[in-house]
Amino acid sequence: MRRVALPLLLAGLLTGCSLLPADRLSVEKGQFFVAYRQASTAYAGLAARMRQGCQAKTLSAETCQEVAAIDTEMRRLSKEIDRAILKGERSVDWERLSEVLEGMVRLALKVL
Repeated sequence: MRRVALPLLLAGLLTGCSLLPADRLSVEKGQFFVAYRQASTAYAGLAARMRQGCQAKTLSAETCQEVAAIDTEMRRLSKEIDRAILKGERSVDWERLSEVLEGMVRLALKVL
């Protein structure tokens, strides 16, 4: 459950779910990196298990297509986040990241 909760927590932080009244959320780069690393690790483990299920044909073709689409999108978003961390660029689509993480969690709850 912890592996599923970390991406949800990160998604909440990144999409602005906060007690602050402002539209802006401020997080130190180091703290963000640690949270992102933990969420990435959890995602990688979850995605690997789902890919194994697809290879073993224990998951439906439809679910495997969703897994592949989410994985492709997560790789793209991960590159955006890496640039944001390393170069300070602010071109990350946080809303899309939240949607993709929600999709992965939905799939995880369905198949695990």
